[in-house]
Amino acid sequence: MKKIIVLILSCSMLLALAACNKNTAGSEASVSSDVEQSASQQSMGIPNPWTEQSDIAAANKACGMNIVFPDELKGADTAFRTMDDKMIEVTGMFCDTGLTFRAMKGDKAEDISGDYNEYSALNEQKFKGLTVFSRSNSNDTADVVYWNDGTNNYSVVFGSPISLESVNDILDSLITANSQAY
Repeated sequence: MKKIIVLILSCSMLLALAACNKNTAGSEASVSSDVEQSASQQSMGIPNPWTEQSDIAAANKACGMNIVFPDELKGADTAFRTMDDKMIEVTGMFCDTGLTFRAMKGDKAEDISGDYNEYSALNEQKFKGLTVFSRSNSNDTADVVYWNDGTNNYSVVFGSPISLESVNDILDSLITANSQAY
């Protein structure tokens, strides 16, 4: 009789272990599937807020603005895009360095450059009647310039520090092209 009870208990334990093992395998597959799905969702990331545009006219239309990007600053690699139909960005190469020009509606001077580096020098100058701010680690160069014309905010970020003479040439082109009464 003892042998029958031991046999029944052994069979019961084997069945219980088999059932536990089967559920564990199912859980692992489920956990694995959840991890794969989570990784897939993470790789999608945050949606890109920028919309590529074919030219400055398309960017202006998307933002309801009338910004001019002078031909003398355009290169073969010049690209145009907009963000949230509020900001225009033009990127390209100029003077052997990258150049990023941004424009956005606004009546107060605001740095819209997107460059959050800290610089040791913040300079202010009058240029064609406008107050232009520049940031750099030297008083002889600029990494970022920004200004407001009473209607729009503008900024230019350079890929590497650029001489103030070159900055003034670029400002002359941009401010003249976008001026109404300077």
